[in-house]
Amino acid sequence: MTKLSLYINSPCWIYSHLLLFWYDASMSLTSKIVWPKVGHYVVAVSGGVDSVSLLHALAKKGEYTLDVAFIDHGWREVEGERAVVHELASALGVKVHELSLDLKSTGEEEARVARYGGVAGIRTQVGADAAIVAHHLDDRVETVLMQLMRGSGRQGLSVLRSTDEIIRPLLKVKKSEIVEHARKHNLKWVDDPTNQDVKYRRNWVRHELIPGLKKEDPEFEQWIMSVIQEAEQLNHEVDTEIGELIHELTVGSDKGTHELDREKLRRLSPDVLQEVLVSVARRLDPTVQLDRRTVESLTIDIKTAHVHQGRWLTKRLFVRPQRDKVTVAFKPR
Repeated sequence: MTKLSLYINSPCWIYSHLLLFWYDASMSLTSKIVWPKVGHYVVAVSGGVDSVSLLHALAKKGEYTLDVAFIDHGWREVEGERAVVHELASALGVKVHELSLDLKSTGEEEARVARYGGVAGIRTQVGADAAIVAHHLDDRVETVLMQLMRGSGRQGLSVLRSTDEIIRPLLKVKKSEIVEHARKHNLKWVDDPTNQDVKYRRNWVRHELIPGLKKEDPEFEQWIMSVIQEAEQLNHEVDTEIGELIHELTVGSDKGTHELDREKLRRLSPDVLQEVLVSVARRLDPTVQLDRRTVESLTIDIKTAHVHQGRWLTKRLFVRPQRDKVTVAFKPR
């Protein structure tokens, strides 16, 4: 575990010596999309320029069976977005499936979970292979910064990846290229007015933090992308070792639960124990976002054996330390 321990304890700034990630501004959206394999997909389309452009590109590719998921969060009037989505889908010969939510009193995290849950439900309904969402390169930079502020550790450096369930074809595409694609093809879209409200953390990161960092260092964006790129490669190696360790620690698992040997957990260093807990949580809930302080507190309890009462890590992940084992359970709400 030497390589694992060294990596876990290394600050992200060690990557500053890496080669810069060079961006070729001459490449178009369609040349930079990571095209999914041929199949049946549900595309989450909000009516914004990102998802509208993605749906258009996928449909024009002509290799996919597509359905559209349109989620009404219940925050505000969305008739404009709904009209744009239906007009484009009709022109492309794609069916739209709508879902209305009531998220007026929820925070950003709850809204994200509900949105993914809604898209997953539509995917099941139509029998699609996976869902496709329109996260792009700029989104990835913003999310990494937000994760670092949250104290998410190494996992926060490799976020918004494609999985078997959720495919993100635009992660190499900049926002400006997406807008250029939409204008080139005369696509209609609606700009969400809440995207300008800096009371939301992501908007503050987008409109204030990142411009400030670019002003201080014009090469900031290239640097952070080189960090993400290298972190992905190293995380793959570390995740392999963590996976082997979890196998050794596991005393039982079922759909939605994972049980770990508590005594073996206590013998681990605090840093490695935290990595095990985070990895198990992500196996049960791939979309989970954990606060580092929450994980550190749980780590102390497991190692000291002072606390035997269960606790919620998130609104969907419950951890119950017992005398001989620690159970992590996923309880959808």
